[in-house]
Amino acid sequence: MYILGMIPVKRMDIRSHLEAVRRCMDLVRNGASVFFFPEGTRSKDGKLGDFKKGAFTVAAKTGVPVIPMTLIGTGEIMPAGMEHVVNSGSVKLIIHKPIKGNDPEILRQLARNTILDTLSIEAQKKKRALISS
Repeated sequence: MYILGMIPVKRMDIRSHLEAVRRCMDLVRNGASVFFFPEGTRSKDGKLGDFKKGAFTVAAKTGVPVIPMTLIGTGEIMPAGMEHVVNSGSVKLIIHKPIKGNDPEILRQLARNTILDTLSIEAQKKKRALISS
């Protein structure tokens, strides 16, 4: 993780969270892009979880846009709780339009709703494909 430049966050440690946000803000201010998994962890049931506020705080305080991305198919490749298992498969990545704003809560809600709507549409497409086959 260190070699890849990942910034670890210790759960239940507010100092770790604040340090991670500070480091991300420094990176963004120096022109870097920062990639977040805003749920903080993968869901066991495949449903979209609540988004943590860190990414959106960084965006709001630095004035950079949030670019929501929807990942589809990752749960089959590496199931939650079974990190030692990597199955073959494919992942669909949908990159959405940037969202700008200075209120982290509004950014968080807009990003989550964008991804949630996309997951719903993709599930409907999959259901229709199964019915027609």
